[in-house]
Amino acid sequence: MDRNKSRSITGIIFICLIVVGFSQSYFSLFMTAYMGIPEQRAEVLLKEMKIMSDKYPMFNVIDYITIMGIETGGKNIYGDYGKAIGYFQLHKDAIFYVWEYYPEYGRFKFKNTDIKKLLLFPKLQVDIAASYLYLLYLRYNSKEKAISAYNGDINGTNHYYDKFKQYQKFIFKYLIQG
Repeated sequence: MDRNKSRSITGIIFICLIVVGFSQSYFSLFMTAYMGIPEQRAEVLLKEMKIMSDKYPMFNVIDYITIMGIETGGKNIYGDYGKAIGYFQLHKDAIFYVWEYYPEYGRFKFKNTDIKKLLLFPKLQVDIAASYLYLLYLRYNSKEKAISAYNGDINGTNHYYDKFKQYQKFIFKYLIQG
């Protein structure tokens, strides 16, 4: 199936989920039941994802959940041999890049480039990840390319984007089947 048909189908499924009444509580269920995120933390993350999807409407809550799922399966951890942090596996370079454009997202909290404290701020992780994705969108003028570039896939292979679409289909299937 070509990418345009896949996007159309994903869009239709997403609209159906909303029309049928899937609310934030269903996404919370996925995050708690499948990902193992504590309920209160899932609600905090989802609320912030909704705020960021309103701020950057080209990305929605499911996009953010998908990236979080691919990156860590919903775990607030160190990855890439200690080079990445949090639910969205934020690298120091990406964090500093976002801070250049959005200093309100952390310079006052993280002195001396110590990003370890970011594990304690899940809302801030969402803000930085969403803003980084948005900056990539502005750079590449494409949602697909921005998502691919989020994981460093900038050579045009789109492996990460393909993984992204597969994980989104999994989320939809999980939510529909309960």
